[in-house]
Amino acid sequence: MGLASAGGSIGQAALIPFVQWGITDYGTSGAFFMLAATMALMVFVAPRLEWAPPGPGTGRPTGLAGLPALAKRALAQRDFALLTLGFFACGFQLAFLTTHLPAHLSLCGLPAGLGVTALMLVGLFNIPGSWLCGRIGNSIRPEVALGGIYMIRTIAIAIFANVTPTEWGTLIFASVMGFIWLGTVPLTSAAIARRFGVADLGALYGICFFSHQMGGFLGAGAGAWVVDATGSYAAFWPVMLVVGVIAVVANWVTRPMKVAAA
Repeated sequence: MGLASAGGSIGQAALIPFVQWGITDYGTSGAFFMLAATMALMVFVAPRLEWAPPGPGTGRPTGLAGLPALAKRALAQRDFALLTLGFFACGFQLAFLTTHLPAHLSLCGLPAGLGVTALMLVGLFNIPGSWLCGRIGNSIRPEVALGGIYMIRTIAIAIFANVTPTEWGTLIFASVMGFIWLGTVPLTSAAIARRFGVADLGALYGICFFSHQMGGFLGAGAGAWVVDATGSYAAFWPVMLVVGVIAVVANWVTRPMKVAAA
């Protein structure tokens, strides 16, 4: 999972300058069409990723039939609910930064291209970071590692929000954030697999990721509302810190798995 997340980061690092070139030469609409054409390639790749289709006669619900009951059963467990809450906070923070960091830098009088460079650095540093976070999950309890990631992320945001932004400071911030950007993906998957096994991992991770995307929706949308209302993002940074602390606590209060005797 860490390697797969690193692949996503390679795409981010490669596509940001590609999109910037598209905007410059063909306008925003042209850049969107270029992205659409690139993503269309996945239509041909995705069907070839299933190397072991489930056999008949397993007795397991297929498709969406068993999802509501599975979600209800999983969310009734305290630790899975806490893990899902932490992932909500993850999406909230990351979507805000992805959407609004370039605009924040521009409002601070920094070059417009700095935001593009910062997001590209996020992708570059997350390539080794995602793999390393996945490896860490093999050595310590994934929830403990997740809490550590949220703590580092929240401290970095606190420092960035309380100092005068500079070009070098922004690049350092982007590098630190990038190193742990998608490290939550392999660790969240590992935490779910250790508690529930891997048979329903895709569905259970999807439930967590739905929470992540709801957080992303609120983080990006609330940031836009704040800057429209106040003209700056100053009032939103404390919200980012509170959300980060909630994620730390949510993961660190989860209980270790009880290992049954053989």
